[in-house]
Amino acid sequence: MKEEKMFPRMIDFLSNNGYEIVETNPGRQRGPDIVAEKSGREMIIEMKGDTAALAVDLGTGIWQLLRYMKNESKDFALALTPSYIQYVKAVGYPLKKLNVKVFIVSRKGVRLL
Repeated sequence: MKEEKMFPRMIDFLSNNGYEIVETNPGRQRGPDIVAEKSGREMIIEMKGDTAALAVDLGTGIWQLLRYMKNESKDFALALTPSYIQYVKAVGYPLKKLNVKVFIVSRKGVRLL
């Protein structure tokens, strides 16, 4: 699934789970892909769709999140397709230590990994 098709699914999931969508930056626009807020706390989300270089794109997504980690006042998440699961498992420990949530976005819906 391409990133642009992931946006509506992720936005619907967040909205249905009590988040307000503060900002979206699809495609190559500057800024985080999605900023959502719930109970006064923002979550910064970077999305990555299917490509020929999944490991590289996962690394890019992690780097993009790291740029926004200025303090502990926000939550951080990756929204990825199921194709990324094996790569996420390979870096599961660091993602856990960084408290990065991982959402899997598929045609069936969105779930927290």
